[in-house]
Amino acid sequence: MVRGVAIAALLGILVGCKDSPKDDAKDAAPAPSASAPVVDAAPPAETHYDQEKVQKLVNPSGLPPYQGPTASVEGTIVVRGAPPPATTGKHAEFARCPQAVDVYGKAFRVGDPVGDGRALADAIVAVTGYDGFVPAKSDHVDLRFDNCAYDRRTVLVTFGQRIDVYNGSKKELVTPDLDGQPVLALRIAAPRSISPVHVFPPAPGRFHLIDRGVLAYVDEDVYALMHPLAAATDVKGKYRIDGIPIGKVTVNAAHPAFSGDAAREITLTANVVEKVDLVLSYGEDAGATKDAGVAKDAGKPSPPTLH
Repeated sequence: MVRGVAIAALLGILVGCKDSPKDDAKDAAPAPSASAPVVDAAPPAETHYDQEKVQKLVNPSGLPPYQGPTASVEGTIVVRGAPPPATTGKHAEFARCPQAVDVYGKAFRVGDPVGDGRALADAIVAVTGYDGFVPAKSDHVDLRFDNCAYDRRTVLVTFGQRIDVYNGSKKELVTPDLDGQPVLALRIAAPRSISPVHVFPPAPGRFHLIDRGVLAYVDEDVYALMHPLAAATDVKGKYRIDGIPIGKVTVNAAHPAFSGDAAREITLTANVVEKVDLVLSYGEDAGATKDAGVAKDAGKPSPPTLH
């Protein structure tokens, strides 16, 4: 049981395998420029990432990819306590797209009742403490926009991966970008476009994906992690992580919208799917975040930090 640990350590944002070094990561970045030219797609990923620098960060020991036996972890993340408050400010401007309130209308999303809590969507679950280097399986992660909303509110990539944004809506233009980054060009995904817009987190850490156009309510939490053994929960609070090196590891859970975390240490054996359910707490119940019935401390609701 881990108590009082920062989200960076819990989620393996800066360290996943035991050989990875700790490094600083920032939420904020330089302010965007006032105007920029418009293009319909980003250049290929290799023009945005120096792969040698990426590898020095995610695999500083130069280890070969792990080739040993693996296992999987799956389960449900539940939240107990106060209900999520309504979204306020510009992120509550739904006049143009009223159905977006179903996704962005609350500070965080909950699903059906589970025990004495509710299923928690968009929580981050990460495996840490394993031996060996596990690379990402591809150079990108897909993110889809349709019916006025993205398919999730927490987007996880391994640093070095780009985000491919697809627009499946009938009429809305989507202009995805990372808040706080210099606007070198507005990348526009037309309705029902076939080609994605590429978004490149510039460093490990936490970012916010927003829309540079008229969809002011869009606010996606983007985490550029140092390893791929992480997943965001769906609307039923479900997650699954595959390809984990066997042995003793820790399964950690937290949510971008409020403080408090949960963790469980387990031992994985080859080709086994281990079930790990964790409970987070919000609001009045925030002092009782639990893992397998063991109480742990959690603070007042506030966005987590990565450093």
